[in-house]
Amino acid sequence: MNIPDTVNILGAEYKIIKTDKNDSIFVDSDSICVVCKPDKKIFIVVEEICDSIIKNSLINCIIRMFLYESGIHSNSIDDWAENGEMFGWMASQFDKISYVIKKFDRLQKDLTEIRILGVKYKILYCENASLDSEFSSNSNTGAYIDHYKKNIVIKKESDNFKYFLRSTILHEVIHGFLFESGLGEVSINDWAENEEMVDWLALQFEKIRKVVDTIR
Repeated sequence: MNIPDTVNILGAEYKIIKTDKNDSIFVDSDSICVVCKPDKKIFIVVEEICDSIIKNSLINCIIRMFLYESGIHSNSIDDWAENGEMFGWMASQFDKISYVIKKFDRLQKDLTEIRILGVKYKILYCENASLDSEFSSNSNTGAYIDHYKKNIVIKKESDNFKYFLRSTILHEVIHGFLFESGLGEVSINDWAENEEMVDWLALQFEKIRKVVDTIR
């Protein structure tokens, strides 16, 4: 695995210090291979552990530091940004979400369906929002996901449709992954239903992905 010496997180440079499993810092830590210290801007990584475990733990810590550097780590609605279950889920699903979005980037509007954890979702474009009950009941909604009909429906009315389309697909795909993971209605403190969390992850996803791509 290629682990860089530094990573940049929202303008803050974090050093990555490589050590072994006997390092005393891991004695009182919940992690067996990665510890992050935001006050010192460092990650400490044990290189002797299996690559997949290190990668998952690094993604977990990178997401935590994005929350820290964005200032939302202690100010989120219902404290979703401090929920350990959420970090574990994000780290485990990150590459799968990234794969779906890369596929969308290649095909753009030609993409008519995607698979979310093996489940096929159709992508539908609504030409007349007034005829759709979901849009007509909430004029601020630009898209929605129907988990039971397995549809992602997008309002085709936007001044900047290309940008809107990509950000909307990403937002709804995250909802889809949460639902198909089984967390849609059963997450601790309902963090998986928190729109602020989905909005934040959709907004930061590309920045996080660029950092994650440096450790492949």
